[in-house]
Amino acid sequence: MTKNSIVKLTIAVLSLIIFSSIGVSAQKKKNCPAMTDAEIIKRIYDEMKKKPDYEGQILHVNVVSRDGVVTLQGWAKNSKTKKGIEKIAKKIKCVTVVNQLADGPVGCGPGQKRCGDICIGTEETCSICTAKTCL
Repeated sequence: MTKNSIVKLTIAVLSLIIFSSIGVSAQKKKNCPAMTDAEIIKRIYDEMKKKPDYEGQILHVNVVSRDGVVTLQGWAKNSKTKKGIEKIAKKIKCVTVVNQLADGPVGCGPGQKRCGDICIGTEETCSICTAKTCL
């Protein structure tokens, strides 16, 4: 096999993988009831509030959702709590991916702002419930 034919074969295989994954993703969206990112965020916080161990974590976790891809920004007090919060997010309908929490407190750096007890990017939206405002 020549170098040129190997490159063509590789491109063909990668194209098939990309197109098949797009089809699966689109199919998941069709089967998912209409739920906005704001509703996904609210459901995750509502489920956290139901569990005493996780309710205290609300100020440490900012939930961001974009088209069903959930990012949990912040930290959990221990690995059991971390896994529990991630499990809550994964169980919400229409959530396709959950990015994990950090293992402990984190400090703000350049390009970050305060959000509850954590730091997020200056362009990110803080959705943590506070005493004055809540989803």
